[in-house]
Amino acid sequence: MGVSVLRKDPVLYSRTTRPVPVRRRDIGEALRTAWNRVLHKQFLFVYPLLLGLVNALAFFAVYAALGGPLDWSAFAEAHFAPWAYLQEHQHELLSGPLPLAAATLAGLTAVFLAASIRAPYFHAITGREYPKAPRTWRDVYRLAVLYLMLDALFYLVPAALRPGSDAALAVGLALLFANLLFLYADYAVVFEGLSPVASIRRSVDLLLKNPLAAFAVTAASYVLWTLVTSLYGAYYSGGNGVFVLFPLSQMLAEAFVTVLLDTFLIFIYDYLTRT
Repeated sequence: MGVSVLRKDPVLYSRTTRPVPVRRRDIGEALRTAWNRVLHKQFLFVYPLLLGLVNALAFFAVYAALGGPLDWSAFAEAHFAPWAYLQEHQHELLSGPLPLAAATLAGLTAVFLAASIRAPYFHAITGREYPKAPRTWRDVYRLAVLYLMLDALFYLVPAALRPGSDAALAVGLALLFANLLFLYADYAVVFEGLSPVASIRRSVDLLLKNPLAAFAVTAASYVLWTLVTSLYGAYYSGGNGVFVLFPLSQMLAEAFVTVLLDTFLIFIYDYLTRT
């Protein structure tokens, strides 16, 4: 039997403050407890919302360096599909030192801030408080290295391929399934103090313990992200300009989806590490 990642918070509390034991849960019980946590810890969305703002600012730095029009609607439409925009302007990005330097600096800064935000965010999900900073900078360093590895695999590799080519389609399909292998990796970094490579091995081990739970949450995540993308994509494709607060509403929707998925996955991760 493993040790619960909730060991710093041995009971989870409902709205009536009656303790809900975290031991001897099955997957269904873990998901019910996770849902209870989502309902009664309402400010978890602030962490992914901050991360969304960081990513928007990082993209704006690259967008401006590429000479994109400084128009709100044009920027918002480009930011809706940032990787497609960067792939479309790949030649300009690689042809001059300024765009490439801006992209590199913005990317590294965004990865560091993502690690700095997600480390306390994970502890906020499992604990009673809303931590404002990581517990250790070692967690941030390890998370940042892990995210750099995953970004290189899931974004840079596909970007190097010609869109619509057989190779791009094959790699995209392979990465769709490869995503399952890394499902629990960043949680293992934060809760178990593992290195990036060890956390990936740990994630694979946990996946093999109960692949059905991983498939179920991953399938749900694809449905939710498809709904969000379709809803907002229809608005952006309308060509009637972008209302100032509309991108913020998109970030809020994405933040709530992120909280829901991370909470479910962390509670499943906790269950799997103890069985």
